[in-house]
Amino acid sequence: MTYALDWDRPHLPDDNPLWQESDCYWFFDRKTGIGGYHRIGQTPNQHRGNVMLNVFKLGGARFRSLAEYSEADCMRDETSQQVGSSSAKSIDDMEMRFSWDEPGCAAELTFYESFYEPRDWVSPSQKSDGAAAVEKEMNTGGHLECSGRLRGVITIDGVSVEVDALAHRDRSWGIRDLRMAYQHRMVTGTVGPDLSWATFVMRLENGVAAHAGFVVRHGEAVDIERLETVTGFADDGLTVIDLRARLHLVGGEHVDLSGHAAEGFCAVTDGWLLSSHHYIEIGEMGFSVLDTTNRPSKGDYVPTPDEVLAVCIEDGLTPCGPYGE
Repeated sequence: MTYALDWDRPHLPDDNPLWQESDCYWFFDRKTGIGGYHRIGQTPNQHRGNVMLNVFKLGGARFRSLAEYSEADCMRDETSQQVGSSSAKSIDDMEMRFSWDEPGCAAELTFYESFYEPRDWVSPSQKSDGAAAVEKEMNTGGHLECSGRLRGVITIDGVSVEVDALAHRDRSWGIRDLRMAYQHRMVTGTVGPDLSWATFVMRLENGVAAHAGFVVRHGEAVDIERLETVTGFADDGLTVIDLRARLHLVGGEHVDLSGHAAEGFCAVTDGWLLSSHHYIEIGEMGFSVLDTTNRPSKGDYVPTPDEVLAVCIEDGLTPCGPYGE
């Protein structure tokens, strides 16, 4: 599939109750110490929407909100969608506008530069075995991925800061059945125009491991054959301290990534996947988001705040202290 502007705009749902559409992006401005993760999703046939929002200022405060909304609080038109106070709007030339306004945290942001043409996560070369199963049951319409830069103003705990951050965004639409998966690692990020990556490995209920994604160097994309990760967890089993990843590329090369976590938060999706999302510092200025579902027993227990070491598991404002200590 070749990128077209309508990828970034709301699509017509089919009649499947699991059909969904979402805008999701994550960013980290290491100069200001501000980062965030924001997902705006709608399931039109279930007449509901949801928002996943996490923002932090290193040495300051962090904010988390996981919220479900009724159809009355959701909007879709030709170029944008809104759920609660969160909105995503497509502008020409691959530009996106994002905003939210919650008690304790608000923002007006623009994804203004793309390091490469947005593309699908799974390529034709990866449509076999597990990757084909993922494409058949999750985001069947498409899954756009792109790294770039995001700028704007973020207000957290009453303090407003201008950011110009490295960022990555995705859009997905179509049927999405999360219950086919029980464990995964998603390693996605950028150090700038020279190198970006969007990869995942997902363990499916039938025992198959699905690997897919790509690496982009100076605008040229190469698919991966396999993602290999070593994730350093604290003793709570959720707080990630560091990451080592090897991205095995088609053709025999590989890219190695490693770094320490600066912050992280937990989320529960559809009452099924308890995942932790971590901002990993890569190199001098780059970053990667590590999404991880760590539940080999396939249990659904959700920890309480006093059971975790550092990862954010509470809604609202909390202090952002030294991570993992």
